[in-house]
Amino acid sequence: MRATIKDVAKHANTSTATVSRYINGKPITEVNRKNIENAIEELNFEINANARGLKTNSTMTIGVIIPQLNHIYDITIVKGIQNYLIKHGYSLMILESNSDYSVEEKCLELLQRKHVDGIILNSDSRDLKLVSNFEKIKIPVVLIDQKIDNIPSNVVLADNINAVYQATEYLIKMGHKKISIILGQEISFTAQERLLGYVRAMQDYSIEMNPDYIKYSNYKTDGGYNSMYELLALAEKPTSVIVSNYDMTHGALRALNEKNINIPDDISFIGYDDSNLAEIYKPRMTIIMQPMIEMGEKAASLILKMVKNQTEMDSQVYRLKTTFLRNDSVRRI
Repeated sequence: MRATIKDVAKHANTSTATVSRYINGKPITEVNRKNIENAIEELNFEINANARGLKTNSTMTIGVIIPQLNHIYDITIVKGIQNYLIKHGYSLMILESNSDYSVEEKCLELLQRKHVDGIILNSDSRDLKLVSNFEKIKIPVVLIDQKIDNIPSNVVLADNINAVYQATEYLIKMGHKKISIILGQEISFTAQERLLGYVRAMQDYSIEMNPDYIKYSNYKTDGGYNSMYELLALAEKPTSVIVSNYDMTHGALRALNEKNINIPDDISFIGYDDSNLAEIYKPRMTIIMQPMIEMGEKAASLILKMVKNQTEMDSQVYRLKTTFLRNDSVRRI
């Protein structure tokens, strides 16, 4: 037998009117909200989205735009979003931009026409004119992995600066001074933050930076592959490399394999976002891991709070801690 609003109210120790206010997106106390959400989950209560939509003009749908549906980083974040939204009775409309800014704008226009309640956007763009209109049309937006100036939106990021600072500092403490880094596009917000972490560590330890050791790429496998080849072609080769993206990590490793470069004897290597490398690659890889599931869940929780008018459309930045997995791909020199 399906649970009713009365069952939820009894389980949450509150009134049916308060449960109804929650379902219809109206403000309630934080204590009641938590109790009701726990009751909904424990009783497996199904919110009638159609009925709610008639009362509130809500579609109970959140639009999600990501660059690549087949990218482990993007799809893991979506998994975190889905984990949270489904538990709260919301559905997702997932669109792929293929990192094409014109496609992103079309995706945004489509979501606006579909009257989604909110949008979670993972974009490489720094100049989305359509997004700047969201404040006027009152669609809540949460950005992931990106901060776009002058756009009122909450932002969820991995702690890019400290992640790369920690990796660079580790190489320095292992005796390395010729430290290279492979980044995304120069205009990319995440690339700029990761570069900042690298620069700060080098400056803090008074190590001279070689501009040839800083490579910008496209956050794709071929970018890591080509950048690694460029580093290997230098007359004064680096003794270590930080590759700041999952796909580029695989591309860089392929380049090293083709050139018969041994890790860590010939070059020390730190990769990104693939803990499986630590288990299946020999030597076991040292990896920077971003909290992808947690980033998705945080973005989802923020968008629902904004949808329910529990927070304003502001510009709060939430930085989630990364994990640094030290293994065998870095040698002391």
